[in-house]
Amino acid sequence: MFPANDGLLAAVAAGDVDVTFTNATAERARSMDFSDTFMDVQKSFLVPDGSPLTRQEDFRRPGLRVGVSQGSSTAT
Repeated sequence: MFPANDGLLAAVAAGDVDVTFTNATAERARSMDFSDTFMDVQKSFLVPDGSPLTRQEDFRRPGLRVGVSQGSSTAT
């Protein structure tokens, strides 16, 4: 068990872990191989009550700021 993804990915790159489940990125492909898609995962946006953002298309508005976890592949 790894408390954070960065330690897990370092262990994969070092050969200390045989298999993990993570989303494929170009950066991660430099240190590991990816299989065909194993599962599709839906992600959601969290917005406060009364937000005008109610549809997926609303999040493509120019100038919109979206928060993500620092270093996450969601940010790319």
